[in-house]
Amino acid sequence: MIAQEISHDPDLKDYKLKFPDFLQDSPPSNLQTVFKSSTQFSAGSDAHTFIVSVSILDEGAQTPSVANANLFIMQLCSNIGAGLIGSLNLKLDDGYSMPVPSTLVLNFSHTTGSDELSLQIDEASAQIKLSNQSPLDLQVSRYALVSASSITVASVPLHLPPGTAVPIPLPAEHADLSLAEDAQLILPAPMMKADVARFLNFQTVDVQETQYVIAIDAGSVNFNKFDSIVASITFATLPTVAPQVLTLTKHIHADSTHIVIPLENAVFSLPGEVDLTIKFSDGATADLKFTLQNDFTVQPVLVLLQSDIDNNMAGRV
Repeated sequence: MIAQEISHDPDLKDYKLKFPDFLQDSPPSNLQTVFKSSTQFSAGSDAHTFIVSVSILDEGAQTPSVANANLFIMQLCSNIGAGLIGSLNLKLDDGYSMPVPSTLVLNFSHTTGSDELSLQIDEASAQIKLSNQSPLDLQVSRYALVSASSITVASVPLHLPPGTAVPIPLPAEHADLSLAEDAQLILPAPMMKADVARFLNFQTVDVQETQYVIAIDAGSVNFNKFDSIVASITFATLPTVAPQVLTLTKHIHADSTHIVIPLENAVFSLPGEVDLTIKFSDGATADLKFTLQNDFTVQPVLVLLQSDIDNNMAGRV
């Protein structure tokens, strides 16, 4: 659209619009978040694009990288406000030394790219095939078809799964046609931690595994009739992790243990199966056994409720 305005301006018609390819070193570009250790900005593989690389490291024993990574991901997932905000300080050319700041927003709901959609003109059917070349579902809320002499804007919602295409009308004037679109990722609602892995390229630097605390809390359980509660926790996706056994009594209502797991599980998803055995203090009542499911990334401490026991007692023959 800017190029069209330039071509129609008699004072600028001989100029060519060019987008920036370089960044100014001073002042440096920045990303405003306390949960990062460092940020690096560099040129992307495609022309006029830039890459933001964020490193998150352990900041002492009290601030492990996993905790900061989880908080950073929460900012990316936030649907309140704009999420992560920063500034790209662009360099136009050697003849213009002043930095040109451009606002940077990183958020799954608001950040979009421009290379996910392609168009293919079909003159015979007077249509354009709009294709989604990304591996993710996209929702186009509006688009503009820009030619040398006109702009056609359409506010038509279009849902494009990965690798699919939809037809849109071909305008009569379509010489040197280009596309401008307003597209967003189609995100799960609500967006859970396990969903995030689809949208992030997660890389570890020098440590592939980390210690992670899992726990069970039965503070609200009435132990008057119980001698003990034994919880055996297993992880189907991590067969090398041995079953973890935690024991609760009328004197110990909570217990925890450390396990060594891949960093990805500590950040994204750690589904566990908790086999519970309730032993009664009268010595005559048979043990009550039942199973609970818990994602220990979302909820590192499984809270066992009295109602969990009562519901399974009621269903026992």
